[in-house]
Parts: sequence; structure tokens; C-alpha cells
Amino acid sequence: MKKICILIISFLTFNSFAQVCTTETNNTSTPITSTAPGIVTISISEDVTITDINMCLDITHQYLSDLGIVLTSPSNTAVSIILPNECNGTNIDAVFDDDGTPLNCDVTINGVTQATQSLSAFNGESAMGDWTLSVADTVVIDDGVINSFCIEYCGNILNAQDYIDTTPFTIFPNPTKDKLSFITQEDIIVTLFDLYGRKVMTSQIGPNASDLDLSEMSSGNYIVEILSVENKR
Repeated sequence: MKKICILIISFLTFNSFAQVCTTETNNTSTPITSTAPGIVTISISEDVTITDINMCLDITHQYLSDLGIVLTSPSNTAVSIILPNECNGTNIDAVFDDDGTPLNCDVTINGVTQATQSLSAFNGESAMGDWTLSVADTVVIDDGVINSFCIEYCGNILNAQDYIDTTPFTIFPNPTKDKLSFITQEDIIVTLFDLYGRKVMTSQIGPNASDLDLSEMSSGNYIVEILSVENKR
């Protein structure tokens, strides 16, 4: 009696990761006074695990030595951008990046520069939530203003063309004699191999119930590989 046995080796899915960076900005003009720190927040809705983060900052203030600037994450991790009495320059218009040049604040802070503490302290945290920039003025007399503040955060996400397929499928009967039936919710490509790894048959199966004609095949054991058509594109 003819008998065909099927070994299902895979329903292949592919996932690869790309580092994607997103920038969120708050352009609200916020005063900095000795009686009340300037506080600006940025709310991030994406639950992305941070692999890199940078901050841009535009501040007008005559004496940076008066200022202590801290960025605090939603997880309550605080990083000092500059410390009081650390800088002798005037104004900030810069991007703070761990890959920037060492901080030189004897003049206006500009370009791409490192902060006093490393922003990598935020790596591994979720970006989602409220990020708080706090600018404290420790000396009475000279006030200032936060003109703008932005956060660029980077994290790994699935590539747009890749996904993990969890669509169920059914194959029956097994063993079989002359046909193999498939129930699937999407187009799939079915390939049969003999036990020597030689391709015997390839067919595309559509959604719902479909049959694969095995009437011309010899009795024996075969291996079935199943690929999502979407992932083959």
C-alpha cells in the first residue's frame, strides 16, 4: 500500500533589526531665574530600548558658571550636562553627544560636544515617558531663558519588511496516500524534499483550505519546508 510520511522542518520567519533614531523637540521658551529653575519636559510615547541618546540645547544666559543643568529620564536616571562653576562662557547652542568633542565651556558652548557626565547612562532604559530638563540658576542677578530643547534617541526595531509570523497553519493527513491538505490564513510556498535533500516539488498554497497533489510521488518519507510568501518578497 502506498504510504507517504511527512516531516515538517520549518515554517520560516525572518526578523532583522535596524537602529532607528527619532528626535523629539520642545520649543517652548522657558525662563531661568534664581528663584525658580527652568524646567522643560519632552514626552515620548514609543517604548524603545535606548542604544544611543543625544540632546540638543539652546540657552541664552550671560554667565554659564551660574548654571547647573540636569537631564532626567522617565526611569529617574539623572545626568549632569554642566555643573555650577564649571563653565565661564556665555550661552549654549549645542548638541550634547558622547561621541562629540570634550566639553570646552570657556566660551559659548556650541557644535557637537560631550556633556559633563556620559549620556550612555540612559542606555538600556525605555525611552517612553517624560524626560525632564532642569536648569538651575545658582546666582541672583542674571536671568536667562531656555529657547529650545530636543532629545534624539536611538533603538533597535524590526525592519519594516520583516516580522515574526505567528499565523497558525494545519497540515493533514500524515501519513497520506495521494494528497496533502493545508489550512492557512495566508499565502505560503510549500517545498518537498526527499531524504537526500533533493527538491521534489514546489507549490504555492493560498489561504483557507488547499490540497497538494501527491498522486505521482513514490512511497517514502519526505521533508516539507514552508515559507511565508510575504517573507519571500
